[in-house]
Amino acid sequence: MDGWKKAVRMSFEILYPYVIYVCVTAGISAWMSEAGLGASGYALLLSAVLTSIWLFGIYNRKYEVRRIPLKKVALAMALACSACLVFNLLLLSESGVKSSREIYENGFGLQILAAGIFCPIVEELIFRGLGYRKLREILHFFPAAFVSSVLFGLYHGHLAQGIYAGGMGFLFAWLAESENGILSPMAAHIAANLLSLALTKAGAAEWLMESGLRRAGGIGAAGVLFLLCFCLKGREDQLSW
Repeated sequence: MDGWKKAVRMSFEILYPYVIYVCVTAGISAWMSEAGLGASGYALLLSAVLTSIWLFGIYNRKYEVRRIPLKKVALAMALACSACLVFNLLLLSESGVKSSREIYENGFGLQILAAGIFCPIVEELIFRGLGYRKLREILHFFPAAFVSSVLFGLYHGHLAQGIYAGGMGFLFAWLAESENGILSPMAAHIAANLLSLALTKAGAAEWLMESGLRRAGGIGAAGVLFLLCFCLKGREDQLSW
């Protein structure tokens, strides 16, 4: 019985940040609908901002926010951008492109604020800041990162988006582990989402799908960039900037 109670309590502590986000989003969407505003993009932005403030306070009380050097933030962002390119090129398909277009269908400025900045912040607080940290209390890194990544993938719903999110989620969990904090994966997530927004806006996916050679070249270049950033990450303490 004690083991069952502990499992239920642990599950609750892992999932309650997401429940908070869902409830805030539902409440704001209902309020905006009743008020006749009906702008889902603005509801998403407002709910992400309010939930981020709420969860940031919880995280800071539990673990405190650790400052990290600029070089670590820069390398985390470069790693995430190169991984974003690799995953997107590998998973590139007509349905995936259509799904991305639907996700980023609001005005570009709103997309930047919502999908590019505040959604990554609230998602990192949910999945790496609170969820992953709780998992690490009972699991080693790999199983904790795997569970966190699976949950992050399921959260995105769409198959291609879920696979992409799961892979990126594992990278974000590794960054959270290596820095013992939330700022590095948060900056990495923002960088990856902003890059995805820019590529979608520019129509890069459609251009790459026109030629298998372009796609293969893009995967190769992004893979080399990722390996370079990964090697630099291992030597970051030797960097002077």
